[in-house]
Formats: sequence, C-alpha cells, structure tokens
Amino acid sequence: MIRLILVDDDVAFTRVLKRAMTARDYEVTVCNTIDEARETAAVAHADVVLLDLNISGESGTVLIDAFSAINPKTRIVVLTA
Repeated sequence: MIRLILVDDDVAFTRVLKRAMTARDYEVTVCNTIDEARETAAVAHADVVLLDLNISGESGTVLIDAFSAINPKTRIVVLTA
C-alpha cells in the first residue's frame, strides 16, 4: 500500500481527494496546517506527499526539507491553483 500525505488548507478538497485515493488503496493522512504537517513529518513515513504551494498564507515549500529529512526517497508533488 502506498502511503500518501496530503497537505492542503482546503478541507473540502482534502476530503474529496482522500476519499478518491483511499478507494484506490492508498493509505492517506491529511494535514490542513503547516504545523500539523510538521508534526506528521516527524512520525509518519510517506511514499508520496502532495503539498499545496500556499497554505493559509504561508509557503508550503518550507515543508519540503522536513519530509525529505525523514525519508529522502519520499516523492513530493507541489500543487497550486
């Protein structure tokens, strides 16, 4: 099973994407804030991170190092609208 962390402050979007990815046998963890994503990065090992570029006015790119430090093989995809 592929472990996916979805980081986006749009709750409706994360709810829909989680449902769709779970139906395709992904294990999905949702983070709606940068702080929540930092905490998750410290304890959860992800295969893929889908990362919003702008999270509540902050740059989501600050999280790239946090996820990469835990697992350098983690694939990080940056999303933007």
